[in-house]
Formats: sequence, C-alpha cells, structure tokens
Amino acid sequence: MTRCCAVVSDPEALQDSRDEALGARLSARCGFAAGEPLLVEAPALVWGAEDADPDDVLRFAQACPELVEAPCGCEAWHAELRRTSVLAAALKARPLLAAWRRAEQCVRDDVLSAGLQTCCAEDSSPMALAVRRAAAAVATDSESEVFAQVLGCAVANAYDFQPEDSEALFLFGSIIEHSCDPNVCFAAWQSPEGSIFGVFRALRPIATGEAIRNSYLEDELLRCNVQRRRTALYERQGFVCACIRCTAEGGLASSWLRPGRKASEEGLAVMLDALD
Repeated sequence: MTRCCAVVSDPEALQDSRDEALGARLSARCGFAAGEPLLVEAPALVWGAEDADPDDVLRFAQACPELVEAPCGCEAWHAELRRTSVLAAALKARPLLAAWRRAEQCVRDDVLSAGLQTCCAEDSSPMALAVRRAAAAVATDSESEVFAQVLGCAVANAYDFQPEDSEALFLFGSIIEHSCDPNVCFAAWQSPEGSIFGVFRALRPIATGEAIRNSYLEDELLRCNVQRRRTALYERQGFVCACIRCTAEGGLASSWLRPGRKASEEGLAVMLDALD
C-alpha cells in the first residue's frame, strides 16, 4: 500500500499483520536492544489548540448531559474521569476536523485505508457515543459519517505531540497495540532540519517475533490496580483492557470474548488458555 507519510527508519524491521480476532498489530522481524528506536514516523495528521473552540465543551455538556455525568454511586475519581474524557473528545473534534480538511487527498485515503481502528471496541460505551455526537456537532451532514471514523481513530490512537498542546495520528504507530506492560515508549523528536517525527523506542530488549506494545496510560495510572487501569481505558478510549497484566491481576474481561472484539495477542492467548 502506498502511503504519503514518511517513515525514516527501516519499516522492514517490523511486521504489519492483520488477524480477524486480533486486528492490526506490529511485531518485530528482528531483535531490538533496550533504548533502540523501532520506528521513526512522520505524522499523518497534526492538530492543536489554536483551532479549538472552548464553547464546544459547554455546548456538548448541555446537549449530552447523560454522557458527561457518571452513573449514581460512582466514586469521585471515576465521575471526574468520565467527565473529562468525553469533554476532551468534544474539544478535540473541531481542531481535528480542520486538520482533516487541510490534509491532502492521499493522506485522507491513507488514514481511511490503513486498517486503523475507527470506533471504540465497546460500541455502547460513553466514549463511543461521545465520538458520534461530537463529530455530528462540528461536521457538515455530508462529511459527518466519515469524520466520525476519523475522530474515532484519533480517540483510539492519537499521541501527544509538538508543538505543545498538539496531538498527532500516525499510520504505522497507530497499529501498535496497547498493553499495561509495554515494551516500547513514544516521544516526539525534532530533526536537525526542523521536521518533527514520532519515535517509538524499546524499553527493554525485544525478541524477534515479539508483539510491539505501547501503553496508552501515563506512568501514574500504570502504577494503579487493574480496576483503575481498566476503568481509565474504558472511559477514555472505550475498550476493556485484556492485556496479559490485566488478565493476570483481574481475570478475564468478558466483553472481550464476544465475537468482533479485538484483544492484544498476549491477552487473547491467556484467555484461550483459560477456556481450555
């Protein structure tokens, strides 16, 4: 597949594979040492706060109070997580739409044809509903259906980027699966020529054939128990984590055993072993 976005590292070192149960993912074709970059990639889309409208948050909260307010009985941290997560999606929609409209057609085609996740795994989750509502609120009728996929992709896969308060979407980097026991980390890097790339670097030695795993959670949440980690990922990105760490600490995530759900390679292996 031809892609407009530049990869300046060796893409042949990574295996881009697809599986009906696991979805798209990357694995190592060769070994990597701790600290070694696996992937250096230019972003497909970059958007920032300069295109945001703070009033979008107020309008969303007024139009969708059932999504902003956590269920009765939720602890305070959970209620705040729900509120900030769905409002962040509402605030993200307008600047992302501006970036989407500015993008070259080949970039749009790449984003839509790269096999990236374009919706929340849990379709009835508050975030899944928030994505559809937020997309419809800022896009025209003719573009809202496609843009809901783009916004869903950004919610599932975007990384904090540069300049400050920017986010970016990567075609190859977005295929890297989540794990609460990651073996890579992400950082923005500016080249001597001034271009800014995303760099995925090994946290420890990675063996040939090993799945590449990044964490969507910040270090503070990674130190929390499985309930908090799973709750954070469900509220922020609309999926229940089934990585090997969460499965070991919290048991099987039953929603991931339904047909059509995507799990990480490691998590699915543990679940299948448990069912034998």
